[in-house]
Amino acid sequence: MIGHLDGEIGSRIDEWKNRIHPGDLASTWERVEEHLQGRTESFEHETRLRFRDGTFKWFLCRGKVIHRDPQGKALRMVGTLTDIHLRKHMEVELRRNQEQLQALASLDPLTNLFNRRTGLTMLEVELARARANGGSFTIGFLDIDGLKQVNDRLGHAAGDELLRSAAKLFQNGVRPNDVVCRMGGDEFMILFPDSDALEAARVMEEVHRQAEVINREPGKTFSLRFSAGFETCDGLGNPDLEALLHRADQKMYAVKRTRKANGDGADPSSSPL
Repeated sequence: MIGHLDGEIGSRIDEWKNRIHPGDLASTWERVEEHLQGRTESFEHETRLRFRDGTFKWFLCRGKVIHRDPQGKALRMVGTLTDIHLRKHMEVELRRNQEQLQALASLDPLTNLFNRRTGLTMLEVELARARANGGSFTIGFLDIDGLKQVNDRLGHAAGDELLRSAAKLFQNGVRPNDVVCRMGGDEFMILFPDSDALEAARVMEEVHRQAEVINREPGKTFSLRFSAGFETCDGLGNPDLEALLHRADQKMYAVKRTRKANGDGADPSSSPL
């Protein structure tokens, strides 16, 4: 079963022990010792054994002591090996697929950012931490300007490209510990841990500057503009998550209304830049 010919392997237990994978040896031998000392009725463990060519394969190893001396010392044990390599391989593939599905469930498929559900979960964790130790964090709500006009005039493929460009801009522009989420439609949220609104605004000023650099690239058929509002939580007074989100959202829309009133809300799809 492990590639050897008759007579190449002796009958002593070390012949088997020396072929156990180094990563499995400690756990396997713990089970064997328990049985040799009479604490279990039999021995059973899944482990990898080395083939004659040096490769390893998964086996289910079972054993039972059939002869002890008068003092109870084990003298002879018989056992079986069952090839379970294919099953173990399938289990690994299943776990990998489950992990991939879990990862996909936490991501927005268009932008590959965290989705709304994951973002709110992270926000709840940050809020609990702030309540526990008095730390602070800031929520940033961002709204992409003119997504509907881009969709109407240039098509939804262009609108999707605008959202992906915005996601890339936000992800690359924030600090390493900041969390960017797509909340749905043209709205994004950024969680700024251990920061106040001034620090968050400073980060977003740089993001705005990078957006203008992108907008000046040759061949652009639409411009990337967005409005942002911030709300800071210091963990005091048992703050409410929904109230924090609402205030950040309202501040974002206040910024958007001001920009439109000042003529800064031009149709981003009206002409190439």
